[in-house]
Amino acid sequence: MKKLITITCCIIVSTFLFFGVTLSVHASEILFQTPTQTLGVGDEFAVTVVLTRPDAQVNAITGDITFDDTTLSVVRVLSANSIVTGWVEAPHVSGNAVVFSGIMPGGYTSVIDATTGKDLPGTIVTIIFRVEQAGVGTLQFTDVHLYGNDGLGTEIPAQSTALRIAFSTEGSGRTVASNDTITPETFTPTIMRDPNLYANKFVVVFATTDKQTGIDFYEVKEGDLEWTRAVSPYLLVDQKIKGIVKVKAVDLAGNYYISTAETPSTSSKSVFLIPLFALFVVCVLVYRAVVRYHKENSTS
Repeated sequence: MKKLITITCCIIVSTFLFFGVTLSVHASEILFQTPTQTLGVGDEFAVTVVLTRPDAQVNAITGDITFDDTTLSVVRVLSANSIVTGWVEAPHVSGNAVVFSGIMPGGYTSVIDATTGKDLPGTIVTIIFRVEQAGVGTLQFTDVHLYGNDGLGTEIPAQSTALRIAFSTEGSGRTVASNDTITPETFTPTIMRDPNLYANKFVVVFATTDKQTGIDFYEVKEGDLEWTRAVSPYLLVDQKIKGIVKVKAVDLAGNYYISTAETPSTSSKSVFLIPLFALFVVCVLVYRAVVRYHKENSTS
């Protein structure tokens, strides 16, 4: 059901972002790019998922990449250099699959090499794997959809090939270093409530991006309570919101950014003071009018 909703969102967004491009439906290729060196248990390696030059502009993509979790584990998922500029569902691990869906407003055709002027495959996502066991590891696309920039969300045929890599028992200790030293993008959490969400209880809503390794997880801290792993929207434990609510975004390299949410109690007090102040002003004006009236009558 969740996958169906995501695909539907991509189609809707794909249709909305149409800019008048005529679509011809020819198959596009989605490929795995891998290192050529020999790999063994304990080694890390990168697999880059790329889209070859399509015959039609693409502005939405959704997919599942499954892997053999007996021989492989995912270290991190990178989306910094992706041709996808807006993630509907940011790349993440779900069971033995990397799941993603996103959009390319205006349509995507190719990446041009600035030196040679030739077309290059466009990077969708890069996955860093670790070899856990000797044998043959398999990666394959189990559910990939491309949608054209035609205003109708027309699906473009996509061809893909499974990848099989043999791993030895002896690894070289190879790792894929992360050069990410930049914190996630700044963001502002919002405390709100809605009758259709958690029985109208207070939640904090948040989201941000990281341009290098990507967001790993979020944590929420309410007042003196401990930091707690969270997903948005997060149901607040303290429904009276007595303390400051903070949200921490942590990327896959361990960098983090903390932002404080404005509590609704502050804004509620402000809203309450506005009519109170207005009432005070009215009382002062009435008082002055009464005093002036008495002065005029006593003079006459």
